[in-house]
Amino acid sequence: ALSVDMTQANSTLPDDSQHDGQSVRFLYNKSLNESGTNIQLVGYRYSTSGYFNFADTTYSRMNGYNIETQDGVIQVKPKFTDYYNLAYNKRGKLQLTVTQQLGRSSTLYLSGSHQTYWGTSNVDEQFQAGLNTAFEDINWTLSYSLTKNAWQKGRDQMLALNVNIPFSHWLRSDSKSQWRHASASYSMSHDLNGRMTNLAGVYGTLLEDNNLSYSVQTGYAGGGDGNSGSTGYATLNYRGGYGNANIGYSHSDDIKQLYYGVSGGVLAHANGVTLGQPLNDTVVLVKAPGAKDAKVENQTGVRTDWRGYAVLPYATEYRENRVALDTNTLADNVDLDNAVANVVPTRGAIVRAEFKARVGIKLLMTLTHNNKPLPFGAMVTSESSQSSGIVADNGQVYLSGMPLAGKVQVKWGEEENAHCIANYQLPPESQQQLLTQLSAECR
Repeated sequence: ALSVDMTQANSTLPDDSQHDGQSVRFLYNKSLNESGTNIQLVGYRYSTSGYFNFADTTYSRMNGYNIETQDGVIQVKPKFTDYYNLAYNKRGKLQLTVTQQLGRSSTLYLSGSHQTYWGTSNVDEQFQAGLNTAFEDINWTLSYSLTKNAWQKGRDQMLALNVNIPFSHWLRSDSKSQWRHASASYSMSHDLNGRMTNLAGVYGTLLEDNNLSYSVQTGYAGGGDGNSGSTGYATLNYRGGYGNANIGYSHSDDIKQLYYGVSGGVLAHANGVTLGQPLNDTVVLVKAPGAKDAKVENQTGVRTDWRGYAVLPYATEYRENRVALDTNTLADNVDLDNAVANVVPTRGAIVRAEFKARVGIKLLMTLTHNNKPLPFGAMVTSESSQSSGIVADNGQVYLSGMPLAGKVQVKWGEEENAHCIANYQLPPESQQQLLTQLSAECR
């Protein structure tokens, strides 16, 4: 597949200078299924020297270093990388990525890029190669990287080995064991300038929904031009129906740090206010009144609140999104007409996925009329018309959301005598039963 697009940009830089320019990009992607090869070629050409992207305009100075960021652990010492100089804006870039499947459990990847600038012959160059493979349940990666920055002398090279072994490799790992979701990791890197780093740790998830993740890592770095010393961290991250929380501790050399945080979203709508995880531009409001604490499938930590509402923090725009409630997490006295809803949101929209919950007793009634079972296929409707069913063999019908006492109407034809009403009365303990069985005479 081949695609081409063009971008027009008007930019104001930190020195208050204004620029405008165009960028043309092309993308080529080819998959060779028979050989297991995937090729992706991305090329950029900045046709004028006045083109700057959005990230360029966010800098507070015309030149300096970026600070490397990552999810989870906060670096004790900021890591500076990718020196930039807006006096020499990007001119062209070519990037090639090739992945090759080797057998059933191994993948070889190669990646390289070449970046040129206006007004200088300096270039950025990057090359990466690696092998990912798995032996039974053990995964390991061997990688090599080479980086040359246009504004720095020399090249950075690194050779790294990463190994991940789940605890279930050694320990009991049945469906009830927490070891199913725990792994040990080890990584070693050598930058070919004499500096070596060794890190070992454990990570995994806890709780029924696997929405509490943990990670503990310790290691030592030494040699080369940098300082030698130990480093390590421990983190806990929780994702829940009302928001997220995290806490962690890290140390490096003589510096120690404790950090924590909470985040979430608040959605006000016609039916009230619902709390949730941090919201994206496009979200889904789950409306299932009466179905409290029901798990939303394929959404880590997302459950309905005490009213039966939940917020899915992100959704795919202009595509059908499947929203489903896990019926195994419903209360014993709750039943759903349909546990799946499909929605197609537009960009920036808040769409509603509605579910009809029946709250009450789940009742299996055996109905008779004139001492005979009601005919197969007869329609049964509750007094409030909130529940209905069809009579099966031997006059049995299943109804949900039923009160302790009431009556049901039965109809099996258009004739005057083709209908009847059955009254019923249940004991209070029926409210704690998963299914209540009852026989009643229809008159």
